[in-house]
Amino acid sequence: MIRALIFTSVLLGLSVIAGPALAQGGKAPGAVVKGELGARLDDYMTRLEGFGFSGTLLVAKDGDIVLSKGYGVADKSRGTPMTAETVISIGSITKQFTAAAILKLEMQGKLNVDDPITKYFPIVPPDKAGITLHHLLTHTAGLDEDYGGTDYEEVSRDEILKRVFSRPLKWEPGKRHLYSNAGYSLLGAIVEIVSGQTTSDTFTTTC
Repeated sequence: MIRALIFTSVLLGLSVIAGPALAQGGKAPGAVVKGELGARLDDYMTRLEGFGFSGTLLVAKDGDIVLSKGYGVADKSRGTPMTAETVISIGSITKQFTAAAILKLEMQGKLNVDDPITKYFPIVPPDKAGITLHHLLTHTAGLDEDYGGTDYEEVSRDEILKRVFSRPLKWEPGKRHLYSNAGYSLLGAIVEIVSGQTTSDTFTTTC
C-alpha cells in the first residue's frame, strides 16, 4: 500500500507542518506548548503518562498550533521517549485520510466518486474499466488485497499501477467485498493526479 502517500493525502488544503519549525515553547524536540489551552492540555496528557499512555498530540485552534508534543515512551525496552518528531507506523488508519482527501476533492467539484478510473488513468485494461472511485472506497472493485512482497517494498506510482492493472480481477466490480490495500493505492494516485500535489516520492505496496 502507499503508506506515505495515503498519510500525506490528508494535507490537502492544510498546512504542512515541519518538525524543526515547531521547536518553540517546549523542551522536547519539536515540542510546542502555547497559551492557557496548550498548558491545560499538556498537563492532562502528562497525567495520562502515569497510566501508561504513549503517543503524540497535535492541537491547533484557529490555525495556530497550541500543542505539539510526545508523551510516554516510543520503545519501552530502551526507554526511548516519544516526541513530536517520532515517526509512528499507523497502518491502515491512513485509508481514512485518503478517503477524506477524495471526498474533499469531490466537494471542490474536481471529481465524483461515481467516476470510472478510466477518467484518471490513460491506460486501463478492459476488465477494470468499470471500476469506479466508489468501488475503490468500499473495497468492492474486485482487486486483490496486495500486489507486493513485503509491507515496506518501495515502488514508484507507475510501478504500483502496472502491478494492479496486469493482474486479473477476483470478480466483476461491485459483485463482492474484499479488503484491498491496492484499491487505496489507486485512490492515492488519483489524489495526486487531481490535486496536482505530489504526496510521496515512493510508494509502498501494502499497508
